[in-house]
Amino acid sequence: MIRRDESVRKTLEKDLADLKLFRIAEIYKEVLDEGARKGSTPRQILGMLIAAEAAVSDERALQRRIQRARLPKVKTLDEYDFTFPKRVPKQTILRFFDCDFVARHGCAVFIGPSGTGKTHLLTALGYAACHTSPS
Repeated sequence: MIRRDESVRKTLEKDLADLKLFRIAEIYKEVLDEGARKGSTPRQILGMLIAAEAAVSDERALQRRIQRARLPKVKTLDEYDFTFPKRVPKQTILRFFDCDFVARHGCAVFIGPSGTGKTHLLTALGYAACHTSPS
């Protein structure tokens, strides 16, 4: 029985590697043990494994989008000082951050004098677009 279990384990790990399901290969033993302790159903255990793999896949896709965008150091909208410049209403800028223009293959251009935060806002917008973009 032990020999058969070892054979099944090796086959499973090889198949997971072939399918590039590296996160499942990392955690399946722990998830199975936890599922046995909690009395989880096989469907629940499978759901946990697939959810973990999907989360890792989503994070890798996000990192690829950020890398391809060649964005500089992370800037966020929270770090932006909306008290300066006063001529641009906060709501006008916030509307860009829903990133609807990305799906329409549009672009955002901010024009203004030096030191008004255009680069900061566009960098933050780039990161926001990477987080919301499906591809």
